[in-house]
Amino acid sequence: MIIVYGGKHCSACDTVKDSLKAAGIPFEYVDVLSTTKLSKRHTKNFFGRNFKNIPQIFRDDEHIGSASVISHLIMVEQGEKNGTKEL
Repeated sequence: MIIVYGGKHCSACDTVKDSLKAAGIPFEYVDVLSTTKLSKRHTKNFFGRNFKNIPQIFRDDEHIGSASVISHLIMVEQGEKNGTKEL
């Protein structure tokens, strides 16, 4: 499962979300700037590290990067969906 940690009024966050939606890749979006209490999982993933920016992207609770990895992530996810493996 892909998790995108971001916040309101973040154009890079919107770009990542739009790219994942367009590619048909399911993901969970967590607004870390909201006042809503986050689950322990999300608190550990995002606040347990020293991130300086958003968005931050996780795959199966493993940090894979920020907005710069989205093209590669989509390629990998679509390859796995189609039964091919990453080189």
